[in-house]
Amino acid sequence: MSKGKKLYSGEYMIQPQFDSIAEKIVSKCVNISRGDCVFILARRDTADFAESIGIACIRHGAHPVIQSRSDDFRRQSVLQADHETLAASPRHFLSLLKETDVFFQVGFLLETPGYLKDIPPEKFAAQARGHQQIQQIVYDGTKKWIGIACPSPGQAAAFQIPWESYHDTMWKALDTDYDALIQRCTLVEQALYGGKEVHITTRKGTDILIHIEDAPLLHDNGVICEPGEGVPLLNLPSGEVYLIPRTAHGTVIYDYGFLQGTPIIDLRGEFQDGVVEFKEAESGFDTFMEAFQNTKGDINKVAELGIGVNPYMTVYGNVIATEKMNSTVHLAIGDNRPIGGTNTAGGHWDMFICEPTVTVDGRKILSQGRFLIEGL
Repeated sequence: MSKGKKLYSGEYMIQPQFDSIAEKIVSKCVNISRGDCVFILARRDTADFAESIGIACIRHGAHPVIQSRSDDFRRQSVLQADHETLAASPRHFLSLLKETDVFFQVGFLLETPGYLKDIPPEKFAAQARGHQQIQQIVYDGTKKWIGIACPSPGQAAAFQIPWESYHDTMWKALDTDYDALIQRCTLVEQALYGGKEVHITTRKGTDILIHIEDAPLLHDNGVICEPGEGVPLLNLPSGEVYLIPRTAHGTVIYDYGFLQGTPIIDLRGEFQDGVVEFKEAESGFDTFMEAFQNTKGDINKVAELGIGVNPYMTVYGNVIATEKMNSTVHLAIGDNRPIGGTNTAGGHWDMFICEPTVTVDGRKILSQGRFLIEGL
């Protein structure tokens, strides 16, 4: 990356080299093949980067189709549609997806988080019904799905962090050394391999036992699995090892979460037999509970345990990126079907435990947010 022009508060921001990052993603992370049919769905402000990805696909003999949309289009398309329209799955779009081999979602989160939060819940419920067929096709295990979390000033404002540091952190994490990231994930997988019980504690009061016996170990190391060889899903930035817990018991204090445009700070939950009941939070509790109580299905069940290993992630905010932050733990609730689970819910919510002490069958692998694994 090269230095960009002087911007914002006297600071320099890096200028990401879209073409080289796109080539790295297409060749290293996704292994695009000649003849692949590629669909790229882009947030409008990421259109230049999405086109760089498309051109990189073409260089590898693939055939991309690119669609971009703004936050406002997403908002108005829900507000202006009646319930019957929202609940329908357009047959021409379904046909396109059925013929798609690789699906990129560039700019996974809204450009301005919270922009949709005042839409009536029944509208979202109708839209969720319409998306069921779409999700069944996209996540059927035969297609590669890549979600890329691109930064925006609106996100930085919503996350209450400086735009300069958020921008640079995200693009550095996307332009990482993926061979080194693979090695970091491997070391954490080895530390978890064969484990039966993970114990997590923090100085804030988290004290939770998570049973993982025989749970398959999964990773988001920057290189997507080929269909039939694992879960063909990839988030970028990457850098986590994760699994589906068998159950969980105890107290968790989530240092950070982000929901409907609102940071959720120090959220306290009590797990019993893998089911959580929330008690209080330092901030954002009412927003969280309103969404929690209005989300259908298994939203109160433990869905995923993950450990982040990406050393370039240094700021909280974008959930997809934050879960990759080095030496943090995320304990998700809700839907986990895309990663091989059986929870069915109207959402998958990742929330974060900072500076954790983590033991696996009594062997400490993290101490107050510091890895004790050699090589990390």
